[in-house]
Amino acid sequence: MKHCITVVITVYGKVQGVGFRPLVCRLAKDNKLTGYVRNAGTHVEIMATGVAEHIEKLCDSLRNAALPVKMERFVCRRVQLQEFATFTSVLSTESKEVKLVSADIGICENCLRELKENGNRREGYSYISCAQCGPRYTIIRKLPYDRVNTTMDQFALCDDCAEEYGDMQNRRGHGETISCYHCGPQLQCIVKEEYKNGLTSDCMESALSANSFSGSPDRQAQDKNIIAVARKLLTQGRIIMVKAVGGFNLLCRADKAEVVTRLRDLKKRMSKPFAVMVTDIALAEKFCYVSAEEKALLQSAARPIVLCQKKQDAAVWLAENVTDVSDQAGVFLPSMGFYSELGTEFPFIVTSCNYTGQPIIYKDEEAQRFFDAHKNIAALFTYEREILRPADDAVIRVVNGEVQILRRTKGYMPEPVAKADPEANVDVSHNNNHILALGAQMEPGFCLTAEGSFFPAEIPGDVSLEKTERFFADSVQDWTELLSIKPQAVAGDLHPGYATAQWGKMFAEKNGLPFYQVQHHHAHALAVMAEHHLKGNVLAACFDGTGLGADGTVWGGEFLLCEGSRFTRAGHLKTISMLGGDVSMQQAWKTALCHLAAAGLHSHDPRFAIVKKALQQNMNAIRTSSMGRLFDAAASLLGLADFNSHQGRCAMALESAARVALRERIEPLPLAFAKELAKSDEDIKNSTDRKFNETINADGKDNYNLVKVLYDPAPLWEALLQAKRERKDICAAALGFHYAVVNMVTDMAERMNVKQVALAGGCFANRILLETCTKELQERGFRVYYNEAVSPGDGGISLGQAYYGLLRSSLCV
Repeated sequence: MKHCITVVITVYGKVQGVGFRPLVCRLAKDNKLTGYVRNAGTHVEIMATGVAEHIEKLCDSLRNAALPVKMERFVCRRVQLQEFATFTSVLSTESKEVKLVSADIGICENCLRELKENGNRREGYSYISCAQCGPRYTIIRKLPYDRVNTTMDQFALCDDCAEEYGDMQNRRGHGETISCYHCGPQLQCIVKEEYKNGLTSDCMESALSANSFSGSPDRQAQDKNIIAVARKLLTQGRIIMVKAVGGFNLLCRADKAEVVTRLRDLKKRMSKPFAVMVTDIALAEKFCYVSAEEKALLQSAARPIVLCQKKQDAAVWLAENVTDVSDQAGVFLPSMGFYSELGTEFPFIVTSCNYTGQPIIYKDEEAQRFFDAHKNIAALFTYEREILRPADDAVIRVVNGEVQILRRTKGYMPEPVAKADPEANVDVSHNNNHILALGAQMEPGFCLTAEGSFFPAEIPGDVSLEKTERFFADSVQDWTELLSIKPQAVAGDLHPGYATAQWGKMFAEKNGLPFYQVQHHHAHALAVMAEHHLKGNVLAACFDGTGLGADGTVWGGEFLLCEGSRFTRAGHLKTISMLGGDVSMQQAWKTALCHLAAAGLHSHDPRFAIVKKALQQNMNAIRTSSMGRLFDAAASLLGLADFNSHQGRCAMALESAARVALRERIEPLPLAFAKELAKSDEDIKNSTDRKFNETINADGKDNYNLVKVLYDPAPLWEALLQAKRERKDICAAALGFHYAVVNMVTDMAERMNVKQVALAGGCFANRILLETCTKELQERGFRVYYNEAVSPGDGGISLGQAYYGLLRSSLCV
């Protein structure tokens, strides 16, 4: 008999809530090993006895485990020989170390197959799951990930489910969310009286009796009828409300404009595009182009909304008011059984149940009040399992052939992103300082750090609203407790009026912590640097709508030379005077007139004289270099869009027009910025903490270039006005505008000759701008980086703030 040894294997990473322990048990049995596996709070511990060769096979198999398992650290050490009768999964233990909590996982292929399988005991069960899929983040109270620590603890397993749970060779072995018709969450529905007409009597009787279910054998048929009611109401053009995994959703069919208008009125959502769900990819391909990469994303464990290019005849399947001016559609597949079972022949909108700007509703009592208060909602479909924390659907796209996250939420939270590079010249990988970064005002989010890892969160909504701000604060507290991260420093935006910065400052003062203020665009650049472990000098093109600059003006079209925690403003769009205020920022026509006035050009718009006079008298005027406003002005001058009824609307219209020129191979209108050199002001040379700058520059050495490049858009406006007068192709002009911005980026890169270029900020959500910049820079020998794991806009800015906090706390400047 071969000599046996005993080893202890410690595995860190995404190894709880992903069926890892059953996998270990199956592999141990295959390799004739004895011992045990257990969750140990922050990691999984394996004790294995057997032949060394077989233990090595176990280790190799674990290292190559398929997703959703994701290992970050794997340690195997030999210990004193111990004998075991079998290999089992034992009781979990707790730990006070930083936790790694799994995100929610969409319904897997095996469960989907069972859902549709005739005679399967879970056929049609809305809340089917196994050890490899189902809710995690939204239902877990604390680690270790055991049923007793989730909101599944109220559901006692039936005999059949208990047998599966105890069998580690079964894919439901230790599947903490498993259940069935007899022991799990049960589908219920409430239909308002005025909407019952047109529903079959048998169907209605069974559906309504579902609320009093107590375990009858007719439950399967009953649920089938409830889902038939939902399908019928959607077909009739009704709006229904559904309790999903991460909160309550509103649903309606997406191919009828009048239905979509009713949903917009209900949500007070004027024009922002809606995402549409399809029950299979074949339906999505009727109105969108779906690449192999996009198909894989749609079917991935996160089940995200994937932005796909609409086909020219998409209006047959999608009403125009679903996506407004955008030529892209957000498409996603069902993440749970209920949505899979709807089986409609048309795409349907699935959107968060809330008012615009407020967080998604996830508590039953609030959902009931919302349902009762809105007569346009025909029915409510719900279940009794509690949702502990909400999660909106994530938004993803494929750009330059790679996956880019535009909204990092359900399916990704609360898992960490890039870990700091231990070989970087600024090493924060072993920095145990815990930083809390609080993001910006628009697209609010926050980020926690621990042991060199970053844990970012996005909180969709308007944080200036009291309800959203309160939810933001509650979420921060929840994450610090869930992940066992106690902040030791706080970072926020430079703008003193941002609710997040104000809250962060108070939090820091209350807890006696340092509070770092990070200039907005510097934080955008740092987010890219943190994600890609960039060393040395980085030239960052930071383009967005607004952010307080270090000189007190509003920045947004910036070229920053960055290294470590410092930056120099090496160039930017020429600063102009613009009428301020939130409404003015929405009025693209007003932005266009301000730019014409700054360029010394005339407009026949009757409002021009009033705008010009207000600027001359400096009435509520601001000084800005915003790139976002530049896109707005171009869209307005070309007659494409005049008002940002949702964020980025005018820029979307401009991009859509430019894509028509690309598709039709129309030559772009030649456009170019004028350039001039100017002295760099002393107060904007470095990062925004004056005392810190004085300290790091105390030796009197300053290698920063005091000359900056200004890019003047005046020639663009003259050319666009002429193109409109001569009735030249608007799409050619829109594409020419994009190429002018790209040429500005390449010009600056060649001037600075810094080989690492970061593209950061919300303007780079524009696919044409991002892909063309990347291509042109790479052809010139530059290495190009941009955010992929977090949003390039303000939703991902907290990652950069957190990185700044680590750099400062490391004293690596």
